[in-house]
Amino acid sequence: MLGDKFFNSTLAEVRRLTEADIRAAWEVFRKFEDKDWSFTDCASYAVMERLGINKAFAFDHHFKQFGSTLSSLETMRRTTHANLHADASRWEREIDRLVYQLYELTEDEISIVKGASAGH
Repeated sequence: MLGDKFFNSTLAEVRRLTEADIRAAWEVFRKFEDKDWSFTDCASYAVMERLGINKAFAFDHHFKQFGSTLSSLETMRRTTHANLHADASRWEREIDRLVYQLYELTEDEISIVKGASAGH
């Protein structure tokens, strides 16, 4: 099951908040109270800082705001458009690969999916 893979760290590495992460998240939350960042957003940022992570896969705009607002993620903002496009393409291929693996698709099924998505 997907949940089992997640919690036994075969799908992703689960990190827990430390006391220092919570304090750092609270400082970010207070410093940027004009933003609509949740405490969870700020905690994610604090853990990313601790682990030296400067890119995140996210569905909202808050991580983009981190990149342009918080100095340690400034390098994301300086990346050229071509590099962003190349990175996006690389990540898109990696996500596709993981989805194919998750659903245990055969090569024939993958070809069908790729053919269907190419028509859109």
